[in-house]
Amino acid sequence: MHFSDGDGLKQSEEKLGSEPLTSVRTIKNILKEKMVKANVNDKIIEATACRRGIDRLDEYDERIVELKKKMSKALQYNDNEYAERYRLAMIDCRDTVFRAIHLDLLLNSEELRSLGAESKWSESGEKKKK
Repeated sequence: MHFSDGDGLKQSEEKLGSEPLTSVRTIKNILKEKMVKANVNDKIIEATACRRGIDRLDEYDERIVELKKKMSKALQYNDNEYAERYRLAMIDCRDTVFRAIHLDLLLNSEELRSLGAESKWSESGEKKKK
């Protein structure tokens, strides 16, 4: 990811985070599971935060799909410059939505690490499990 140090969230481009659409959809599925668990455990605030995150991820999923179509079309016409612009725009969309939903506060450090990300703001999984 291209977050600045002030964001506290960094992601390796080698794992799921390297493909914006895949990473957005993966996070959306993780948040759906967390929301169900939060509702079962009467953690209304956590469930609401997950629901809002899912809604934002849905919005950005659509944007990224449109950008991906434009990138494919540019590649069909050998317009590599525009294809690269669309690829970077998809990465920017992913990074923006992850910041907007405070991803590093919704997931613990082990969950982030499994996605190739780390954050100085997230709790460790051991703390949350107790």
